Amino acid sequence: MGTRGRTRSLLAVSLLVLAALAWWLATPPAPPEPAVPAPVVAAPDLPPLPLGAPSRRAAEAGPRDRPVATDGIGTDAPDRGEPGPAERPSFRAVVVDAAERPVAGAAVYLMAPSPLGGVPAVTDPVDVTDDEGRFALVGAEEPLLRVRVRAPGLVQVGSETALERGTEARIRLVPAADVRVRVVEAATGLACADALVWILSGEMASAVFATYVGAPRSDQGRTDASGRITLASEVGRAVLFVAPRRGAATSLDLVVEPRGREVEVKITAGGRVEGHVVDARGVPVPSALVRLDVPPAYRREVAADDTGRFAFDDVPAEYLVTMDDYEPAAWVVAVGGSSMARGWVEVLSAVDRSVATVTVALADAVIRGRVVAADGRGAGGRMVRARLVTPSLDDAIAAVDGVADADGAYHLSGAVPGEWMIEVLGGAGARAAASVAVRVPARGEAVAPDLVLPDRSGRLRFRVVDASERPVAGAEVEVRARLGVVNAVEARGATDAAGAYASDGLPLEGVTLHVRVPASAWWLVEVAAADLTAASAVVLRLPSGTCGGRVRRLDGSPHRARLRAGAIRGPFGDAGLPLDPGADGGFRFRGVSASPSCWVESADEAWVLLPVGLRLEPGREDLRAWAVTPSEAAGLHLRLVVVDADGAPLSIPWDARVELTPTDLQSPSPITVVAGAGAAGSFESAVPLPPGTYDGVLHVPGYRDAPLQGIRLPATERPPTVHLAR
Repeated sequence: MGTRGRTRSLLAVSLLVLAALAWWLATPPAPPEPAVPAPVVAAPDLPPLPLGAPSRRAAEAGPRDRPVATDGIGTDAPDRGEPGPAERPSFRAVVVDAAERPVAGAAVYLMAPSPLGGVPAVTDPVDVTDDEGRFALVGAEEPLLRVRVRAPGLVQVGSETALERGTEARIRLVPAADVRVRVVEAATGLACADALVWILSGEMASAVFATYVGAPRSDQGRTDASGRITLASEVGRAVLFVAPRRGAATSLDLVVEPRGREVEVKITAGGRVEGHVVDARGVPVPSALVRLDVPPAYRREVAADDTGRFAFDDVPAEYLVTMDDYEPAAWVVAVGGSSMARGWVEVLSAVDRSVATVTVALADAVIRGRVVAADGRGAGGRMVRARLVTPSLDDAIAAVDGVADADGAYHLSGAVPGEWMIEVLGGAGARAAASVAVRVPARGEAVAPDLVLPDRSGRLRFRVVDASERPVAGAEVEVRARLGVVNAVEARGATDAAGAYASDGLPLEGVTLHVRVPASAWWLVEVAAADLTAASAVVLRLPSGTCGGRVRRLDGSPHRARLRAGAIRGPFGDAGLPLDPGADGGFRFRGVSASPSCWVESADEAWVLLPVGLRLEPGREDLRAWAVTPSEAAGLHLRLVVVDADGAPLSIPWDARVELTPTDLQSPSPITVVAGAGAAGSFESAVPLPPGTYDGVLHVPGYRDAPLQGIRLPATERPPTVHLAR
């Protein structure tokens, strides 16, 4: 609950970026080509390819391209003069292990949601990698394909990969830890067979969308007759989701060790949400398609009956709590006669948490407005898109598209109540050329402010220098517009030997520069309209501060893998260019300032740098850091067995914490440790800690503080038992 509450407000921001891609998926698929019979090829210990699937080397797809027949992906394009699958660039990737060796025989899965964006189904693999670790798929018109790759004993870093057409992606697999799950009914102890279980692990488990039903996943499947399933996970933090056939869906935070983990999930009885769908006049809408979302793990779809009534059972009532003023905790969306969801309603818990009743009124609000050029004249023929921003409702409400007429006027129907973003699309990647916000009422129409196309006569002249006015060459520069989709990139480049970079044809309203400086953090530079017409250059002068230290392995040997400096500037978080430590593990970053603060992190996903978030401080040259593998990091989580005065296990609340002080002076400063995950009776830190010996105190609300002494990491003994008294 605490994690989901903290992420709901951030989720809307994340989905702004994701929604920009949603309209690409709107074109209905054409019927698939007849399958070319081929021998079934299976990776060891994995389900075989579907019988009758076309050969990976089918003549129609070329020697390395395989048509994919999952929910329209891989079908021929409609006859509109467009190239067919064999003529379009394919989706390609090479799969390697932690040592960068190709992985042959790995199974490739597509993540395809249901019509209303439901939980991706458990499907058979669509391809396997060849002897070079490569695979290639042909899609219909999608710009991206979400894939997950599995091989025996290995799991994909990052859970899933979005493949971009025509670009070969690199997918890394690392040794997997087995999470052995048993799902039972809490009331009877009976096994829950055929429960859908999935896991999100690694760094993705800490992402703001980790509690979103459609988030990536490391592995998934259904429990057997005994309620058991084994899933592959990255070592470290993970989130386990369980959606049973009967009973309330739930989720559980975990810390997964290299040797794996045993987890028992007890399913409680759920509540019921019932209601009916009506049109704008209050008339029932028969056979409407309805979806109920209760994050993090409940998403179901039903069809209303002939009177517009529907019902959902096994609803996890404990999650029906609104955490902020902008986003509902749970919601119902409905689709009427069209393919668009045209109504939504928030679901609130009933007094007895058993039955909640709602009415979904389908809306058909209209958004009107004009697209105008910088001189105020109408700009006809431009594509206009409206996206629901608040409430985000995950991906339930589709964007509404239209085209401005000759006078620049547009008319978008089918909107639902809420805050909408209206955009003019144009340029590569359907980037927004202009945007405005408008509130749509429950009925009637909304008139949006004019969408004013930018004046693109701006000229940027930019330089990067250090504190001594010496030019900084090789700094990567991204020019981003202050309009349209967040992070819309107008131009990219790097500073030359004189530290200079130039770009023309930019929006005169102003731009922001994201600058990644060698051996430094990244910088956010605001460029005003006056700077885009001036003859002089905009100059970024790095602060004079430096900060350095040494990185070592657990055995004390120097660590030489690349590092980078991260920072949060404005609403953005990013990192500078990688830095190679010296032979003794020494590193030094330049341009370090006290505010905003910067931190050092590993630039190689195969390593974890400890302490997590090690701060760079101007003038310090004695920082100590440790580089550990994910397997080593799992042994550096603080683990405690927590019981009450009678010895009974205690459930650890989300706001429990441990204050630790190093006693061997190896760690730089006292550390506050928050509870990450664990079953009842256990405290597990959310992140790994630096090696060393610690004293501290455990704070659990409602109980007296408990002292801790001589805690050693990595742990060599069983977790200590802490007795708490009220």
